[in-house]
Amino acid sequence: MTKKVKRKITKSVSALNARTHFGEILERAGSGQERFLIYRKGEPTAVILGIEDFLENITDDPEVFRKAHLKAKGAKLDQLTMDEIDREVTEVRRNTNE
Repeated sequence: MTKKVKRKITKSVSALNARTHFGEILERAGSGQERFLIYRKGEPTAVILGIEDFLENITDDPEVFRKAHLKAKGAKLDQLTMDEIDREVTEVRRNTNE
């Protein structure tokens, strides 16, 4: 039986819009349903897609990505809220600047 591949929706967004709505874009890409093609000055520059999408459709699932993904899930890092992430980033920046 052939594996049925679910088509992803690709949305085009400007670099400015991507920067302004980065958290939302990450959330939507991470859900596995959307990909984002980022444009700068009218030229395609980058693609944002979820890790599951990347591992299933782009790469041959290198061991390093699989291990990193499992480690993050095991530590429940995939369940952090934006507030928790913001606090963590602030703490790291504070410690780096000292």
